[in-house]
Amino acid sequence: MKSVRIPFDDSEKLRELISNVYFGGGNNGKLSTFVKSDILVESPVLKLILSDMSGYLIKVTNEDVISGSMAFGVVEKEDEIFLVPKSVYCIKKNEDKDIYSFY
Repeated sequence: MKSVRIPFDDSEKLRELISNVYFGGGNNGKLSTFVKSDILVESPVLKLILSDMSGYLIKVTNEDVISGSMAFGVVEKEDEIFLVPKSVYCIKKNEDKDIYSFY
């Protein structure tokens, strides 16, 4: 599978997604399929980059939230692009700063 690494600057949106999808409902760091788990891409630059990339693995980086990268897939619906988490496991690396690693 082809992959692309992109920076994602919206730290709060990532933290909210991680909290809900990986730690909400007692998931203890495992990806939940029962929780809405996508991020609407609003940046025109990212929309342009991610259009027609539904077969790619997107490795998102954000130094404030992620140690390394977090894997996402791309879903396009009615001229909107969504990032959907693909990393199965999440570990909280730093309790003080909310930094996570993904596997």
